[in-house]
Amino acid sequence: MCKTVDRHLSAAWRISSCLLLLSGPLTAVCHAQCTSPPTATISSIAPAAFFAGAGTQVTIIGSGFILPGDPNGCSTTLSITAGTEQVALSNVTVVSTTEMMAVVSPLATDPLEGATVSVNNPFVVLVRSAASESSADSSNSISADILPVPVIQYNGNTISGANATMPFAFVGQQIQLTTNTPSPEALSALPVPLTFPPANPPPGGSPPYQWQVSSANIGGYTVTPPSGLSTSSSAIAQATALTNPSLTTYWLPSGGGNHTGPITYQYCITLPSPGTRCSVPVQAKFTIAQPTDVSANIFDESFTHSDYPALETMKWSISIEAQAVSPSNQSGTLQSGQYQWVQLISVDDVESFGAKQLTCTGGTTASTPALDTQYPYDTDLLMSDAPAFTFTSSAQTGMNVTENFETYLMWNPEVSTSIWVPLGLVRWSAVGDDAYNSSTGQYTIVSGSAPAGTFAVVGLSEPTWSQAVNGPSIQSSCH
Repeated sequence: MCKTVDRHLSAAWRISSCLLLLSGPLTAVCHAQCTSPPTATISSIAPAAFFAGAGTQVTIIGSGFILPGDPNGCSTTLSITAGTEQVALSNVTVVSTTEMMAVVSPLATDPLEGATVSVNNPFVVLVRSAASESSADSSNSISADILPVPVIQYNGNTISGANATMPFAFVGQQIQLTTNTPSPEALSALPVPLTFPPANPPPGGSPPYQWQVSSANIGGYTVTPPSGLSTSSSAIAQATALTNPSLTTYWLPSGGGNHTGPITYQYCITLPSPGTRCSVPVQAKFTIAQPTDVSANIFDESFTHSDYPALETMKWSISIEAQAVSPSNQSGTLQSGQYQWVQLISVDDVESFGAKQLTCTGGTTASTPALDTQYPYDTDLLMSDAPAFTFTSSAQTGMNVTENFETYLMWNPEVSTSIWVPLGLVRWSAVGDDAYNSSTGQYTIVSGSAPAGTFAVVGLSEPTWSQAVNGPSIQSSCH
């Protein structure tokens, strides 16, 4: 309710809660208007960078901030602009005359760009001979940065985000992903220059780039086959590098059929205050195809012993035939790929007793695990082996053999830049013990049995080795 005022006054007055504009008909605007606020200034905002697509709690330090409930109707407003757009703000609170707090929420589509943070105390300018009101600002501003939501790309297509499609891949197929992560040069050129944290942060710190790859995977698999009878050979499986702005990985078989492989990514930056901050994680998903119904038939398992006065031989044999259904690609076309076998010797312990000379066929003194003879050991879905150990009778006593083998069924999808991956594993052994009978001049089997192979298909890693073994080689003791 407005108080009564003399109609003949020619100046502008604010009485009670009414703004009276005089000089002509009496006009009363009956709401409080701020006419003489203090000057608002801003000296800092922390953090001074906001990730797009996320809310960032910020603290603004300055002076002249007006607390809520000011009796003169004055208030401090906060605004953040990026280009021609206003950045969304929420929970704006004036804590004191020198501190404000707010949540800054740039759009998920905002690019890497600078922003202007402004505080102001709006006030009313009363103009004589005008039946209206106008305003002006006392303001101050400071710079800040907006950082983009990370985007994952595969073969030039965006595969992260709400509307992304799910790409398709085979186990063993190379997956190369890139992102839109700003470069160090782009960060340093922002209004508030930023940097990435160190690649090897201290305990509890965050690296600049962070990937997570679900389901079994590796970063690469390199095989150096032996040449001829050389024992120089190796197979190395590299872990997937998860702290680069791009990613290279290969999925390994998992379970019994097609499955989903989620990948997440985020990047982190270093601010003057309060330190390292990270973007929201984004996710991409692949449909991963692999051979199914993988099994193996183990047959022709035998153990034989030749009992001659002049020559002692223990021999084991085994055959393995695998079955598998090759997967189809996205269009339904069968992707047969190729199958092969790789055999390692995981335990190589052959002992001779006395002064006899031992001829080792299928075993050597090499450290384990070692590649057995050649790479691959066999091709296609069928393989056979027959390790044999011969002991001459130039002296007495006996021989003890323990040979453990790991025979891997491998598959390669035969697509661009693909690797061999394990589908199944047969573990089997050649074990026997004999002794020389000096009265009969013959050897007698103390123990020995046919190989007992077992087949596994779940949770396999790539076969790795540092050298190959070749027989025959003559050693006084082979182990």
